[in-house]
Amino acid sequence: MAYTFSKSIDSASSFENALKPICNGVLNNFSCNRALSAFDARHRLVISYLWELPVPKYDGAKGRLLNGWAVSGITSFQSGFPILMRSLNDQELENDTSGFEAPGRPLITGPVHFLNPRSNGRYYFCNPSAAAACPITNAPLGSLGGSRTLCCGPGISNFDFSVQKILSMGEAKHLEFRAEFFNIFNHPSFDTPNNNVTFNPGFRDPADYVGENPCVTVNTGIGPQGAYTCPPHGQLGLIQHTIGSPRFIQMALHLTF
Repeated sequence: MAYTFSKSIDSASSFENALKPICNGVLNNFSCNRALSAFDARHRLVISYLWELPVPKYDGAKGRLLNGWAVSGITSFQSGFPILMRSLNDQELENDTSGFEAPGRPLITGPVHFLNPRSNGRYYFCNPSAAAACPITNAPLGSLGGSRTLCCGPGISNFDFSVQKILSMGEAKHLEFRAEFFNIFNHPSFDTPNNNVTFNPGFRDPADYVGENPCVTVNTGIGPQGAYTCPPHGQLGLIQHTIGSPRFIQMALHLTF
């Protein structure tokens, strides 16, 4: 078993982050960008195990059937990564809405309550259908906004498991059977949610929004489907991807001689 506690703070977690503007008009002052690193993983626990079955061992035909079995696995848990907050509304008046790590950030006006995406239309926070108002909004004109990161995204858990049987075939030979189950419970781990506060009109058919708040039709005549506006904060807080892989099973037969 291994447990790791860590905390990483920086003013830029990548080359793109390093392009952020100076703070308060002072050269080489990056204090407004100081926040949790994008790769910060506060807690990580990994448990590895191997259990040979049965105990005690048996003799004769019963032993050939029941001896040599073992189960093993690796179970891991990790806290989520910080969410890099972004805005393309150019509230900072730097004429940069390219989306290449634009300098602007939204303003967080109150505590952000994290939700279970499974029961909230895939929203991790700021569910447009919830009664509570979203405490994340555009920064005042001429301002860079609030903190660079919001702590933290969904946690990660994974269970890998295997069963093996070794059958002796004399002094110099043995046959090994292995069945390995990666992500045995087929448990999805969610990626960090949409981090962009920008209000983006989309060009999606409302049918694509099944399970989400429907968009409102805008009669612009643009595109074959027409144009549609998205929820009040675009899709801020919406889980759009999973990480890792679904359950994967592989079996092997190995002869040693």
